[in-house]
Amino acid sequence: MNQTRTILGRGVRVEATVVEAHHFRSGDVVVVKFSTSTGEHVTTEVSDSINASEIHAGDSLDIVYDPDHPGHVISAGLTSISHHYVLIPLLIFAMIAGAWTCIRAWASPSA
Repeated sequence: MNQTRTILGRGVRVEATVVEAHHFRSGDVVVVKFSTSTGEHVTTEVSDSINASEIHAGDSLDIVYDPDHPGHVISAGLTSISHHYVLIPLLIFAMIAGAWTCIRAWASPSA
């Protein structure tokens, strides 16, 4: 999650070419190649959740890479939902607080 936040903060958006795409039940693997703004050629895996079932070698994929570490990339589609990552810990905390409140209310004697 920190890597994703870093890439979103300073990343560069480019079009990459899919080298490999494998769909597994345990998780998908997508390998892409692209050139950075400095002309460096990079081949790496997309490091976020991406559905590879409809992606094939040779397809184009918009990605965002970290200019300081070009091998760190995320799908450009993630940028539109990335702010939801912040909500996950808040939702977990709210669920725990709600459960604690319910348990205390249930356990307290009625007057």
